[in-house]
Formats: sequence, structure tokens, C-alpha cells
Amino acid sequence: MENKSKNQIKYGALISYITLIINSVSSLIYLPWMVSIIGKNNYGLYTLANSFIGLFLIDFGLSASVARFISKYNAEGNNEKVNVFVSTIERLYLIIDFCILVVLVVLYFSVENIYVGLSQEEIGQFRALYIVVAIYSLISFPCISFSGILNAYEKFVQQKLCELFSKIVTIFLTVIALLLGGNVFSVVMSSAVGGISSIIVKYIIIRNSLNVNITIKKFDKNIANEVFTFSVWIMIISLAQRCIFNLTPTILGIFSNSDEIATFAPANTLESYFYSISAAVDGLFLPTVSRYVANNEMEQISSLFVRIGRYQFIVLGLVLSEFICVGKEFIFLWMGEEFLQAYMCAIPLFIADILLFTQTIANTTMIAKNEVKKQVLGYVLMAIVCVALSAFLCRKIGAFGSAIAIFVSYIVLFIYMNFQYSKVMKLNVIGFFKKCYLALGLPMAFSLVTAYGLCLFVSFRKMWVTVIIKAGIVLIIYCLGMILFLDDMEKSLIKKAILHVRQK
Repeated sequence: MENKSKNQIKYGALISYITLIINSVSSLIYLPWMVSIIGKNNYGLYTLANSFIGLFLIDFGLSASVARFISKYNAEGNNEKVNVFVSTIERLYLIIDFCILVVLVVLYFSVENIYVGLSQEEIGQFRALYIVVAIYSLISFPCISFSGILNAYEKFVQQKLCELFSKIVTIFLTVIALLLGGNVFSVVMSSAVGGISSIIVKYIIIRNSLNVNITIKKFDKNIANEVFTFSVWIMIISLAQRCIFNLTPTILGIFSNSDEIATFAPANTLESYFYSISAAVDGLFLPTVSRYVANNEMEQISSLFVRIGRYQFIVLGLVLSEFICVGKEFIFLWMGEEFLQAYMCAIPLFIADILLFTQTIANTTMIAKNEVKKQVLGYVLMAIVCVALSAFLCRKIGAFGSAIAIFVSYIVLFIYMNFQYSKVMKLNVIGFFKKCYLALGLPMAFSLVTAYGLCLFVSFRKMWVTVIIKAGIVLIIYCLGMILFLDDMEKSLIKKAILHVRQK
């Protein structure tokens, strides 16, 4: 069972990275093409429509409840309770979905009063996009639980394959739409079809492979109350998180203009790729950590905390170093000179993600121990700081001001959460800082400075070969600088991986 779980985690993470590579490479090719066809302002409206609808379509903590409670019932061998639980959750989703529908209809008729920075023509285009995104989101909302069900059964490979399938379908349909002379409306429709196709595949897997009966016929008030008690705190956290990236385009739309929204959009897109790298292992360890918590194996959790934290820090540090050294040339070639400000916007967003995802095991432990309510104050403070600071800074320095606001808000959350990890969860945070940030941060900084200095001598004309050469320099310097500071287990894993490749 343990080996099967490890394989699911390993291959699930691998598929996540493959999905990320495909998504990143395809966006590198077709996103500038799409912007050139639909225009910069329409691209800004496209981003605004998705982010605005996303403010309301959160899972209200129910998906985390699905993974947690189904894992618990499976451990008890109570399959009937699993089916009752899933039925109860689906009915709750449908009730919330109806409430969101009412809110979205009301807001649809208030759009021009909300986005005073948009022209009348842009308001009309935005409303059309709003309808498509809203309909798709309302259809997909009750199906959010599907991912939680797959994770609870540790079907990480299947879950990640569904995400990969969705990306491929979306990219294919988008390219076809643009080749046929489509506009921003057809691009949004392509994304909707890609998302719905993934939902259908997940449903088939759950229905046929897991023996889980998804219905709304059964309803258990006790389960509903238990879920609500657990989920209400995650709901508040989710709402606070929505005040970060989803609300930022709206703030720019209110206090700035569509041009600044479009400038922020590539940075937001790049952050989503960075987030995908960061989150490739996020959620994969909940069943494992839940077992450790149930058996009171805190030493195992502490070991996992450091091990996964170091792994994340090394991988994300490489991506950040690459972007700092070659990001400006990359954005120039990718999106054009008018989007260069996105380079400075993306860097603080990347650093914020590093702070969050190097400590993913500590966060997972709080969920497994049902201590989520201890996180709420930190996320609420983060949201308040982000919204207030973004509204102030974006008036003066536009999209970059919003990026700085997000970074500062993450620092607030980081300080608060580490206090909780130390005092409430009794995790060795000081030891983690020493073994992760201090042990790896200094060689990482030295490698970055060295690589950046060497890249200054690569001064060819702005072309892709320059980016590739500089990226290669950074990779070599980074690997040489970091490999000396790996621990024995990490070096052993690298040796095993090399031997495995040679044997093939």
C-alpha cells in the first residue's frame, strides 16, 4: 500500500510537470499570436472576465472536506458512508451554485458602475465574455468535488492525466478558433469546452473505477453539519485568497485602466505557471500526512517537512534564477516591448509563491489535524493588506504596484503562519529555516549573482538563441553551486536516477 501510494505521488507529480511544460510551451507559441489577433485591450478584458467570475466561484472549502472525510471513511472501511457523504456534498454544491447564479445575474447589470475605467465599447465586449465564463463556471462548480474524490483515493495519476487532457483540448480548440479567424469570444468558448471535457472524464473514472455513486438523493444532516464546521474556515481562507490574484485585475479596472490590466496579465500568466510547478506536489501528501497524524508520528512529519521543503526550494529557486537572468529578453520576444513591465511584476509574485509552497507539508498537517481555523486570521490579514495596498499603489505605479501589494501581503501571511506552525503544530520551524532557507539560500544567491554576471557578457541581438544560451549558463552554474550543499539522501536519489536512466 505504501509503495503504491509513493508511486501515485511520484507519477502524479511527473504528469503535473509534463502538463506544465506542454501548457508553457504552447502558451509561449500561441499567446502572443492570440494577443496579436484579438488585441491587447481584448486580452485585458479576457483576463478581467475570468478573474471577476473567479471571485465568486470558490469551492467554499468543500473540496478539502471531500479529501479529508473520504480518506477517513476509507480508513474505517465504510464505503456506504462515502456514498452518503458524496451525495450530501453534491446537494450542498447545487444550493451554493444557485445562490451564486443569483449574485452573478445582479452583478451583470452593474458592470458599467463597477468598471468605470472601461469604455462603453469595452463594457459591451466584457458583458458578452461575462455570460460565457459565468455559464461554464456554474456548470463546473458542482463538479469541483471530483478532484477531491480522486485525491482521497490517491488516484493522483488519473487526476493529473485529466488536467493534461483538459489542457490539450483547450489548446487544440483555441488554435483552431484563431486559425479560422475567431475573436476573444471563441477563445473563451474553447477554454470552456476544454474544462467540461475534463469534468466528463473525471466522472467516468469515479463512476467506473472507484465504486462511488455520485447522486443527490441522499442527505445526512449530521454529515452536513460536520462538513460545515470544517469547511467554514477553509471557505474564509478561500475568499481571502480570491482577494489576491482574482481581485487584482478588478482593482486595476476600478482605479486604473484596461492597459494596466493587460500589462499585469502576462505576469499573472507566468505566476500561474510558476504556481503550477510549486503546486505539482501540493495535495499529494494529504493521505500520507493524515496517516502520520492518526498514528501520532510527528517525527515522520517533521522529516517530510524538511525533505519536501528543500526539494521545493531547489526547484523553485532554479526557475526564479532563470527568470531573473533571462526573463526580460524572454518577455520581449514572447509578448513584445509593450509588455516589458510584466518582468518586474512577475519577480515579487514568484518569491511569494516560494515562501508559500516550500512549507506545503506544514499547511497539509494543519488540514489533517483539523486546525484550519488557526489559519484564518493570517489569510484575512493578507487579503486586507493586499486590497488596501493595491488600491493605493496601482493609482501611482499601475500593475507593478499591485504586484508589490501581493508580495507584501504574502510576507504578512508567511510570518503569521510560521508562528502557528511553531506554537500550535509544534513543528521545528527554526530547524526548517536552518536546513532549508539558510543551508540552501546562500549558495543559491551566490549562484544567481554569478550566473547573472556571466549573462551580461552574452549580448547578442534580442533573439531566442540568446535566451537559450543564457538559460543554459544559469542552469550549469546553479547546478554546480547547489549540488555541493545537497544532503546524503538527496545525493543518493540523484545517483539512483542517473543509474536508472543508464540502465534504460
